[in-house]
Amino acid sequence: MDHFVSKRKRPDLAYEWSNYRLACARINSRKGDCDDVLDPFEVENDWFRLELTTGRIYPKPNLEDRIKKKVQRTIDRLGLDENWSRKVRTKYYDDYLNEDISSDYLKSHAPFLWAEADRQNLL
Repeated sequence: MDHFVSKRKRPDLAYEWSNYRLACARINSRKGDCDDVLDPFEVENDWFRLELTTGRIYPKPNLEDRIKKKVQRTIDRLGLDENWSRKVRTKYYDDYLNEDISSDYLKSHAPFLWAEADRQNLL
């Protein structure tokens, strides 16, 4: 858990619960003081797309350009489509397909992947 708006930019928000977001250390360190990352509380369903077999993440193709650019900047800034991220996502999905993990496990450990599989009626 860390500050969404940097303490350096807004020290007055340092102890405001409304400014905290869950993030893994790798992703959080990439965000740093940048303010071009979408707030998870503002993201709407289907802004991001996920290819389950490759782990590729990208903006929904028919988004309005303003939103599509924000989604792509977030993906780029946080490295969400880098090789290590793709490998993690495909590992979860392969483990699910091979019945090494359950749908409930997938839902609790990789909720975005689970939601995309559910959206595609693959669960």
